[in-house]
Amino acid sequence: RALASRPAEFRRIVSAALETMVQDRYPVKAEIVPDSFRSVEAEGFSVHHSVLTRPGSAARVPTIGIVPAGYAGKVVVVWLETGGRAAAFEADGRTPIAAIARLLKDGVAVLVPDVFLTGATGPAARTRVKNEETYAGFNLGYNPSIFANRVSDALTVIAFAQQRASAVQLVGVGQA
Repeated sequence: RALASRPAEFRRIVSAALETMVQDRYPVKAEIVPDSFRSVEAEGFSVHHSVLTRPGSAARVPTIGIVPAGYAGKVVVVWLETGGRAAAFEADGRTPIAAIARLLKDGVAVLVPDVFLTGATGPAARTRVKNEETYAGFNLGYNPSIFANRVSDALTVIAFAQQRASAVQLVGVGQA
């Protein structure tokens, strides 16, 4: 209760706790990995395939940007989905799902990343060290958690979006 009456102090304490859990901070800059960008045109929108990173970082975040024709650079939605990039489209792989189609119709661009262990970087891509059934610390204690890795990837994508739009909104679906 005491912190509820002091929002600045609450923000300071919660921010420090979150930074400790995530083992990361909001990046100053995010950029496209050289030679990773390609664009595919569709009716009324284009799909930009790229891999995002932070300068000096080995981290890579495969991402698609679904951009409506005539996009004015105002609003970007960062769409975090358990299925990653593939979940942004219907089964045909070409038609955006209904929610994303509505955003495109409203002139909103959508960034959909494969954050850690989602989409193409899913559970099959996970490397395990030792046998976690006998000692979970090898996977949960020495390395950043799945949560920490996903938040780090999401922060990279959000930073990239903020460099290009006047407003960024976040949508989370499933366990992403």
